[in-house]
Amino acid sequence: MDALRSARASLNDALLSTEDRRVIEPIVAAIDQALQGRPATHNENGSEALDSRELEVEAARREVERAKVLSAREWGLLDAVLNHSPHGILVCNAAGKMMLQNRAAERIWAGSATVEGVGDWGKYRAYHPDGRAFEPDDWSMTRCLRAGEVTDAEEVRIQRFDGTHGMILGSCAPLFDISGELLGAVSIFADISQFKRAETERERLLRVAQEAVRMREDLLAIVSHDLRSPLSVIAMAAGHIRKAVEPRELERIDSAAKKIERAARSMEKLIRDLLDTASKDAGRLIAEITSHPVDEIIYDALEMHVPLANEADIKLEAEIAEPGMSIRCDRERVLQCLANLLGNALKFTPRGGAIGLQVHPVGDTIEFAVRDSGEGIAPEQLPRVFDRYWQAKRGSRAGAGLGLFIAKSIVEGHGGEIRAESEIGRGTRFSFALARA
Repeated sequence: MDALRSARASLNDALLSTEDRRVIEPIVAAIDQALQGRPATHNENGSEALDSRELEVEAARREVERAKVLSAREWGLLDAVLNHSPHGILVCNAAGKMMLQNRAAERIWAGSATVEGVGDWGKYRAYHPDGRAFEPDDWSMTRCLRAGEVTDAEEVRIQRFDGTHGMILGSCAPLFDISGELLGAVSIFADISQFKRAETERERLLRVAQEAVRMREDLLAIVSHDLRSPLSVIAMAAGHIRKAVEPRELERIDSAAKKIERAARSMEKLIRDLLDTASKDAGRLIAEITSHPVDEIIYDALEMHVPLANEADIKLEAEIAEPGMSIRCDRERVLQCLANLLGNALKFTPRGGAIGLQVHPVGDTIEFAVRDSGEGIAPEQLPRVFDRYWQAKRGSRAGAGLGLFIAKSIVEGHGGEIRAESEIGRGTRFSFALARA
């Protein structure tokens, strides 16, 4: 009988959880029945005798002792996991009493409070987006206990116990035993205060950048409007001068008028380049992509540049490998790209040199290439030729350094890629490919 009583005490000590109760309580009941249902028997030496049932109970007691040792180890492991977790963890029972709080939770909240029930959750201060303070019923832990609601990734602005404010991102879920009985709830949360501050700063910088772009576009619009009108007058007046001068003064006046016209064209191109750069930054460089004959595009490109090449004693020729080809593009922008490449070639090709414009099919694309016989570009400078404001010669007054940048932007706006190849003393080749129609 003493063995039964000892086994019963050990079993009661092992009642750690609902699952323990489910397994052990029937054994305890059987022991109670045995204690009440029969008197003790003794051996010849006077000690209490054990029947087979008592031996089974004794074996059960020893198994429970072993289970207690294993359970203690598991609890130790669980305690280590909880207290080394970077996320805060709170556990309460079905009445809302806080049963567990790990170190991360205390760190995030800069302290802790005793919570004996749902009504005490007001000791933890939090606020709605409109500034209203949380009531106890607003907490996800309360909603879990009362409605079985699972909360996933909820952002909450909190006031820590040291008075500072922060943001947490948390989830909460109810806890049930295997029979479906509510045991409590667990809340797991992370401090996202630093991320929210970074997000707010990014939004501020984005607004500043957008305002700067808007101001720049406004300035460019005003400058281009105010400069284009007088430039048109200058160019028109220069043309009239060339037509109206007396024969004996023709050479001198014609030379001056040509200088005025070149200056006006240069200023107009600068304005156009600045506006195109702003359009590229705003994502508005390419307007409408449709099918266009390659022959017509090349003819128009040559028509603009042959007079300039003749004036500089430069041979300009085009070669189309397969007449009748078409491409899908924004026609005016592709013409502008070719104009920038040809203009760049004219700028760096010496008198008596040659420029070639070749067009040939490459798979599902058509490649355009402009080759000149200029002095070439140094290898260390070649990777920078498409940079904004880059110029081959430092201090050059030949332009703003936007032509090749805009050409690259136009090609990329069509989904293509532009390349530059050069060798000192043997000239430079620019090429890009666009999709066939």
